[in-house]
Amino acid sequence: MRRRPAWEELPAHVRGAVEGRLGRVLTARSAARGFSPGLAAVLETDAGDRVFLKAVSAAVNAQAAEFHAREAEVMAALPSGVAPSLLWSLAIDDWLVLAIEAVDGRSPGAPWTDTDLEAVAAELARVASHAAPQGLRAASEVLPRMLVGWSRLEEPMPGWTRQLRSLEGDAVAHAAGGDALVHFDVRSDNLLLTSTGVRLVDWPHAIRGADWLDLPFFLPSVELEGGGDAYELFRRFRPDVTAERLLPVVGGWAGWLLWSASLPEPPALEGLRAFQAAQAGPALRWARRLLDG
Repeated sequence: MRRRPAWEELPAHVRGAVEGRLGRVLTARSAARGFSPGLAAVLETDAGDRVFLKAVSAAVNAQAAEFHAREAEVMAALPSGVAPSLLWSLAIDDWLVLAIEAVDGRSPGAPWTDTDLEAVAAELARVASHAAPQGLRAASEVLPRMLVGWSRLEEPMPGWTRQLRSLEGDAVAHAAGGDALVHFDVRSDNLLLTSTGVRLVDWPHAIRGADWLDLPFFLPSVELEGGGDAYELFRRFRPDVTAERLLPVVGGWAGWLLWSASLPEPPALEGLRAFQAAQAGPALRWARRLLDG
């Protein structure tokens, strides 16, 4: 993963604009994890306030700036208590800055424990119990453009994966139904375990869809981090979802991971392709078990 810029490395006029809103910044503790070319740091001010600040330049990474802008829109629309509060946002030249409620907590997965898994699964269920706000993209809009990795892969793959390619078009029918709020980017670095529960952070990708949709995209990373078998974990947390509904999503995710991992590394996001390739293994094993019944 790329080293994020430190607070002191932001342009002086950007720091000045932020301090104009917050007061003088005394300390800045940068987040160590995540795939982003922007600042992500908890700032402490001379007034005793603590704020989580995200800042990125469109000149460094235009897509990251788009994600920040979308996150500001999503967070402003989320039901109260679902996510840390967006305090304010600021556009300065080609920089976009988000000031967010600071949350004291730690990321899970180092290592995963059963207690942490239970807490995260409960939080995902709580989030999905909320109807998605107006304006969020629907899974039926997002998935057809995303779960097409098998169709794009050119290198030879095992014969059984042809069945996964044939199921790509079924993912939407089985996963898009429902109006649940779906975070759609759950990973250990986007979770904070606090003294009172779990908080989900980083919301630019949120969509509307089935209330179980976050789990298939999340659990391969849990298995990768030693948290247990993705197939068994899903059965434990959502035994009501049939293999027929789940297989096109898991298989499509595996194909997308493999195809994405074959692409060149995005600028300023070193390590992303390796992470995608590593997740593909658990996703493929899960899909094979679903196929085998």
